[in-house]
Amino acid sequence: MPRTVITTQQAKKNVATNPMTWTAADATNNHFYADSGDTVLLMRNTDSTSKTVTISSVPEPSFARTGDVVVVVPAASGGVPGMAVFGLPDPQAWDQADGTINVNVSNATGLSFCALQVQRR
Repeated sequence: MPRTVITTQQAKKNVATNPMTWTAADATNNHFYADSGDTVLLMRNTDSTSKTVTISSVPEPSFARTGDVVVVVPAASGGVPGMAVFGLPDPQAWDQADGTINVNVSNATGLSFCALQVQRR
């Protein structure tokens, strides 16, 4: 099955981005989001157990590595969701041929994503 899209939202300088749209995690199909090199992936966990998210890299010899990044999103505590972020990736090391980044999850319960393109200047 095709991966589930995490819609990339734009955060404009000096303008509030509210509300942000969150995409529920899909452990069956996994995910992808569009990347311009200025995108951060926010991860929110409302479950009582931590979650593991794998960001898939692409082989890039100039970075001297070919490994994926594994992010542990902490469990919610005291009614406050656990949060993690992966951001501002170098497109040469992370983007698939179509300019997207693949995101894999093993357990989707309580996990959601928000891809936010930030304006650096």
